[in-house]
Formats: sequence, C-alpha cells, structure tokens
Amino acid sequence: MPFGQSKMANLKTNNIAENQQNTIVNSPCIGNCCLDEQDVCLGCHRRLDEILGWHKMTDNQKRELIQALSQRLASPK
Repeated sequence: MPFGQSKMANLKTNNIAENQQNTIVNSPCIGNCCLDEQDVCLGCHRRLDEILGWHKMTDNQKRELIQALSQRLASPK
C-alpha cells in the first residue's frame, strides 16, 4: 500500500475509535421493566444493581455492560 493510502487508513481507523469513545452510550432499557426472582430485568436483562448504577458508570463501563448483556443472552440457561 502506498504511503498516502496507509496514512489515510490509519487516520480512518483512529477516527472510528475516537468516534466510538465520544458517542453517548444509550441505556439498554426497552421500557419493559419487570424483575424476576433474581432481580434481573425481563426487558433489558440487567441486574438491579446494574440498572441503579447506570448513571454513575463511565461510557466505557456502559459499553462493557452492554457487551456482557449480549453474552448473557447468548449463553444457555
């Protein structure tokens, strides 16, 4: 890859990473709030402590939680 194209690819990659870090992380709440016996929401699948702590989390912590929710839903019960 010529130098100019390589430099552009790096800038593009850096901009994507920067945009992800600057993007507001929306709550996974879908408005179907009902806790099961283990205090896990049947709508968004967050535990009660995760719901209550959402506004205190950093954006990175929120992203990590959303990733964990995806894995939580994918794993067999």
